[in-house]
This record gives sequence, structure tokens and C-alpha cells, in this order.
Amino acid sequence: MTTTCALLPTENEWVVSEILKDNQNITLSSWRLTELPGQQGITSVNLGFDVSKVRRVLPSLKENLDPMFVAVFEKQ
Repeated sequence: MTTTCALLPTENEWVVSEILKDNQNITLSSWRLTELPGQQGITSVNLGFDVSKVRRVLPSLKENLDPMFVAVFEKQ
């Protein structure tokens, strides 16, 4: 698992992409985070993986949340 409190794609999706490129025996796990507001990964660029498998939680004063990014890896 990788988590950050950053919102920048270079610190999140890009890192996931590099981990997957460098480790052929690792895949992203499908998972859901239904209790918190947020979005799946940034879709504006092709990073070579299914961005629906990562989660970005946006900061929210209403929900008292800091930004968060989560990706869960599985070793094959």
C-alpha cells in the first residue's frame, strides 16, 4: 500500500506507475472507499494502469478531512 497526503499527480499516480513498471510481479488491487468523499485517480493522462483502482480523498472542512491518496498493491 502507498499513501500520501499530497494532491499532485507526480507524487501519487506517477509514483504508482513507476512502481508497476519496475515490479512486474506487483499489481493494483481493486478496492472501494465508500464512506469518504473523493474521486478515483486522475484520468487526464495515460499512466499505464487502471486509475479506478486508486483513490484520492479531497480536503474538506465540512468532513474535517486532509487530502489523501491511497493505492493498494498485491504481489503475484
